[in-house]
Amino acid sequence: MNLNLLPKNLIVTNVVNTLKEDPEQGVVKLLEMAQSYTKSSEQRQMLDEVSRYYQGHAPAKMQIKNLVYNSSRKTLSALASSIIDGLSKTPFTFHSMQWTSIAKAESFKHQMSTFPLIDLKNLNEPSQEVLQKLKQTGTICFVTIDVRDENAHIVTGNDVILMLIKLGVRGIFYRMDVSDLSVENRLKDRIHHIRKTLPILAFYMKKDLPGGKSNVYEVIETIRNQNYKVRLEL
Repeated sequence: MNLNLLPKNLIVTNVVNTLKEDPEQGVVKLLEMAQSYTKSSEQRQMLDEVSRYYQGHAPAKMQIKNLVYNSSRKTLSALASSIIDGLSKTPFTFHSMQWTSIAKAESFKHQMSTFPLIDLKNLNEPSQEVLQKLKQTGTICFVTIDVRDENAHIVTGNDVILMLIKLGVRGIFYRMDVSDLSVENRLKDRIHHIRKTLPILAFYMKKDLPGGKSNVYEVIETIRNQNYKVRLEL
């Protein structure tokens, strides 16, 4: 069946229904759907690698179940639709994420098509309350954290990450405003460990044009000596 001949909203509805009924099978259907929208062999290979990783990693399956059970159908539909749109570009570009502060993040509980990327400075009580409210409304939210030598062990530690999971955060995008190769290498090792052991997405993102004012970032993954790039237009 050529999925491209079906209306996108029908495909998305079908995927979301499957996700809600059986999250693990829903992911398989989502990846199959995504393959039909890829524009290059690199994208198809990337999706194959994602599928293999998902099938063999229990934390990834736990993350998907957490995402599905705690997200509304509308936000899941928006996420699936964004994946379809992103795969129409090379490299894969995710453009439905908006950078925001914790003070403004609560406004996103009324938005179903834009996902907040919260610039998280701390996890004090007011910040926790905002994240909890977003979770209660089924909003898919992510956080970005600036990493430095003096805070790296804290922001990548289990205590902080487990708290973020409990508060409904779907993924962490670590960044470094000041480049430090030693810290960067340690951070990447820690991200790899987080993915293998905890039910949350973790990435290292870099500015597309270092030092510039562009709001375009890149996430570059190396799998089996092959680099894959995802752009974030924030």
